[in-house]
Amino acid sequence: MLEGCLLTPAHNKKLNEFAAQVMEQYSRPRLVLDLSQLKYMNSEGLSALLKVLTRVRLKGGDMVLTGIHGTLEEIFLITRLTHIFRIYSNRSEAVEDLNRSFPDRESTS
Repeated sequence: MLEGCLLTPAHNKKLNEFAAQVMEQYSRPRLVLDLSQLKYMNSEGLSALLKVLTRVRLKGGDMVLTGIHGTLEEIFLITRLTHIFRIYSNRSEAVEDLNRSFPDRESTS
């Protein structure tokens, strides 16, 4: 679960470290990122999410988002990132979808 803000490279460090750890462990990483505790993000945060998504997909995996709310939802709609990220209303729906797409192991969230 991401908390606080994604505004600068320092804020994005937790996301990048988590993604690197998962990608190192699994040949086809699957990530569910819960953004319900994230208060705000700017273009730096959006860029960090897109970079992680790209790296995960290049390894044959996928990343989905859940818990998008309020201002974050508006940001995703305005930037049309809702067409790039698969977004779910709750974690269980996200995990269920990833398990259908990748039935070989549990999702990492």
